[in-house]
Formats: sequence, structure tokens, C-alpha cells
Amino acid sequence: GYDFIASAAIGNDGNGRDNDATDPGDWVTAGQCGAGEPADSSSWHGTHVAGIVGASGDNGIGGAGVNWRTRILPVRVLGRCGGTVSDIVDGIRWAAGLPVPGVPLNPTPAQVINLSLGGYSPTGCQRSYRDAIAEARGQGSLLVVAAGNEADDFEQYVPANCEGVLTVVAVDPFGDLASYSNYSFAGQVSAPGGDISRYGAIGGIRSTLGAGTTSLTGYTYGALHGTSMAAPHVAGIASLALGLNPQLVGEELRFIIELASTPFPADSTCQSVPVCGSGIASTLTSAGVAAVMADYQLVYEFYNEDLKHYFRTGAKSEAAGINRGAAGAGWFDTGDYFYGWAGPTDGAVPVCRFYGTPGKGPNSHFYTASAAECELVKKDPGWTYEGTGFYAKMPRADGTCAADDVPVYRAYNNRWRENDSNHRFTTSREAYDALVASGWAGEGVMLCAFS
Repeated sequence: GYDFIASAAIGNDGNGRDNDATDPGDWVTAGQCGAGEPADSSSWHGTHVAGIVGASGDNGIGGAGVNWRTRILPVRVLGRCGGTVSDIVDGIRWAAGLPVPGVPLNPTPAQVINLSLGGYSPTGCQRSYRDAIAEARGQGSLLVVAAGNEADDFEQYVPANCEGVLTVVAVDPFGDLASYSNYSFAGQVSAPGGDISRYGAIGGIRSTLGAGTTSLTGYTYGALHGTSMAAPHVAGIASLALGLNPQLVGEELRFIIELASTPFPADSTCQSVPVCGSGIASTLTSAGVAAVMADYQLVYEFYNEDLKHYFRTGAKSEAAGINRGAAGAGWFDTGDYFYGWAGPTDGAVPVCRFYGTPGKGPNSHFYTASAAECELVKKDPGWTYEGTGFYAKMPRADGTCAADDVPVYRAYNNRWRENDSNHRFTTSREAYDALVASGWAGEGVMLCAFS
């Protein structure tokens, strides 16, 4: 892990940023965090959150985390009196494997980033957060965010109000909205956060804690409550889903967890007023959906504004590389995705992937599911065969797909004379028709994707 707290006073460890993420304690004296603010002991907040995600299980000690076989990457961004936005956004980038000036590159990027933190921001998600979140999502990471503990609309709090994160509302032991939890009609999902105010310590979430009122003297267990405790339940579920299906990316995890959530109890506030999201996150159902989706492969699309070329990939790692600039400048993710198959199941066939041979062919990729066309292109010295890109089905003889599949249209830019050939594959008939109207050759339905 890494300590991203730049201020030694906030970090309480005598220095700035370094590779020691150990929590030295965040205790404060009266008035240290502002006039009238009381003295407080060290919270050991991060240790409690980490235990909910992955405390060791099946060992007869303490409690078990949601996924005790996952790995924890500790990224320290909060200390005495909170923290700064600059430290938090740098921590997000580094956690996702992105470069941060002055800090060694993270050798073990996190695919799930838990953010049990937040601050008041009635004007919306700040740009620094927006940019860091977008970059982390581009690496395939899921950002799980605590809704906040002010019994208020989380649209007033950052990063809970940022687009692209999975914001988690807290429910009490009986599935009702916790007394302290933020909420919103834009809510996404809920998870157990406990409610000590209503039910006492037995109503809290028990997890790992540091011992010592100020500095760390050892380790123990204890009950806390908050949306900070709800978020790591969801982060743990996401890590279990990834264990079953490592090709999943953040957007898919977010969809699975919302889709697989359990309905709220009939007599709960969350059931009568839809401010807690789709339901209570379900470990079992989310894991089941993730396992089923291992048969399918997300196919990404990128566009280069300088080359005016489209590119498709079914590889999670390649998509992440393009998003961080590994393929050069000018590429951006269009969000025009479809699902292929991960292998030859349900009648799916391999989609051959070619790249224009350097010095001979165009700086472009080409794909075909037709075995005959694949063999023909292999004989063209202008193209280099790169293997199977993903799996798809061939359209029927009349150029249509089966009712339960999605047609993928292919358009050609007609620039072979300039050695600048490019094809776009899209499930959008509107996008296909627009290309044809602009001069591209319409080649019809060339693939059938999973619906």
C-alpha cells in the first residue's frame, strides 16, 4: 500500500507521503479540528473497513470478512481532522494503477476501490473527483462509495454524488434505512451498516480494530456503524464476483450487484419510499450472476479522432491500456459495447482479428467471423493475423440474427486507395445508417452478439 497524506500534521506520522500505510492513529485534542470541536480517540476506521472486506475466515478467531481470500491494498488518504481532496484523488489514481507524480507506480492495481469517506458538496461532484473517477473506471475498476452519515440526500455529498461510482446506503439489522444514513431517489444499492443508535452495540457491525486510544498498541475487535461499514460489504461482494469471473470490469460489477440485490422488507422505509436503491446487496445472487456471465465477453469500442478510425477489443487488459494511453494519443472509449461469447458455446464461432501489416497495410484492425473471409485475408500481405478477438455467431443466410441475438452491422470507410481502410462494427442501426449517409459503404449484418 501507500500513505498519500502529504501533510505531516494530518498524517500524524511525522512525515508526508511514503510507502508505509500503517495507521498511527487519528486522535485529536479539543479544538484541534476547529473551534468547539471535542477531543477524540483514534478511530482505527480503515482497519475496521478492511476487516469487513476480507478478515480471515475459517480460523476460529474474531469474525470473517465477506471475502477472506481477497487481497487488501491499503491506500491511506485520511488522518487527523479528515483529509484533502488532492490526497484522495491521487490515492484513487494510484490504487487503479495510474501514474501519480513523485510516487512509484502501483505494481498491484486494485480492481475494486472502496471509498468509505465523503464531504459536503452541494454544488455536485468536483472536477478533480470526476477526472480521477473517470480514469479509474477506464482501468476497469469499480469504485464503491459510502453514501454518508448525515441523514440527508447524498446528492449533496462527494464522492457519493459522482457519476460512475456505486454509492451504498446503509440499512439496519432489520433491513430498514439506518437512522444516520444518507439516501437519495438516485440511490443505487444498500448494505448492512448497523445502527448502534437504535439497537446498542449488538446492532453494530463487528470487525477488526486497532487497540489504543491514541497510538497503536495492538489489535482487537469492536462494533461500529455507518455507511463506511456498508460500502465494504459491497466491495467484498465485488471481489467475490471477480474471483469467479476475472474478466468482469467495474461497470459490469455495478450492474450485477444492483440487479442481484434482495428486495427490502415489506414494512421498511426503503420499500415504501424508493430512496435506498435497488435493494440490499446479495452475496449469493451476485456471485451466481457473475459465474453465469463468465460464458460471455464484453467487446469494447474505441475511436481515434486523429485517425478517424474505430477499434474493437474483447480484452479487459487491452482496453485498460488504451485508456491510459498505451496505444498512443487520440483514442477514447465510445461506450458502444456489445457482448460476444468467451468461447465456442451456443453455436458461437471465433472472430478472426487482423492488423494492417506495418509498412504494407493500414494502421487499422479488421474482424470477421466468416471462416472463408478469414482464410482469404490471411493470404493478403497487407494484413497480419492476430488470432481470435472474441466469439460471435454468424448471421443467417438472409443476413439476420436469431430473435434472441443482437445484429452487429459493419460499415467500411472506402479508403483502400489511401491505404487507410477502417471498419466500424456497431449494434446501433442509427449509427450504422449515419456512417452510410456520410459515405461509408454499408456491408450489412456481419456478426450476431449476445442479447
